[in-house]
Amino acid sequence: MLPRRDADVRARVELRRCELIQEIHGMGADSLLRESEEEICTRLVTKYESYFSTANAGEQGDVLIAREAFTITARENVARRKSNLFSGAVKRTTAVVKRKTA
Repeated sequence: MLPRRDADVRARVELRRCELIQEIHGMGADSLLRESEEEICTRLVTKYESYFSTANAGEQGDVLIAREAFTITARENVARRKSNLFSGAVKRTTAVVKRKTA
């Protein structure tokens, strides 16, 4: 069993990670086109990491755990969001063209 503090840290990281995913999947095409994937990821990781650095200023290990989790999550989900958003536009256009010619 994990010590209570470790379990609390993991729970807080998971909560913020879920919020990070929701923010990414709520982004529109405009946001995704204005910034590079790297810029989006850096901005979001910094934002969500700040919850840990301000709450636990003396616990650098927690910040490092959070940063790693947020970085991985941000990169995976920004790429997935861009892929889903822009591949859907192509599919819809193709479907419309097929209907008109049929």
